[in-house]
Amino acid sequence: MVVAVFAGVAVLGLLGSFAVERLLHAHLRRVLTDICETDARSGFFVAVVGLTIVLSGALASTATSGYPDPNAVGFDLLSGALTQTRTVMAGLLGVVLVVAFLLVGAIRRYENLHRRLPPQAQDAMPPAHSRYAPAPTSPGPASQAH
Repeated sequence: MVVAVFAGVAVLGLLGSFAVERLLHAHLRRVLTDICETDARSGFFVAVVGLTIVLSGALASTATSGYPDPNAVGFDLLSGALTQTRTVMAGLLGVVLVVAFLLVGAIRRYENLHRRLPPQAQDAMPPAHSRYAPAPTSPGPASQAH
């Protein structure tokens, strides 16, 4: 009986992890596209966050600390299932809070970078992909001397 309850709670925990990831996926995609400035970069970080949420939920849902007795029944079995469920919820809440704090920091840095520039300068900025490309070099005095 313990194995069946443990497996049931583990499956529910994994399904909950997928549900949290699906709930946040579109929102993360939009926010990270703004911050990362390209779809490729944001896609990578959305995938990393999604995997982190699902794997954290999977790890938390397989916690066995609530089942000290393999022959538990009644209240002991319920107590074990509740402990396992609390572990899943704490794991998912923890990973979502870590992602939220990281995103808040990234959003603040992004806004501070773009707030420093006057609106005319922001309009004149080149696209993100060309901002990071090396600037063309003009022939210096050494090349003109030859």
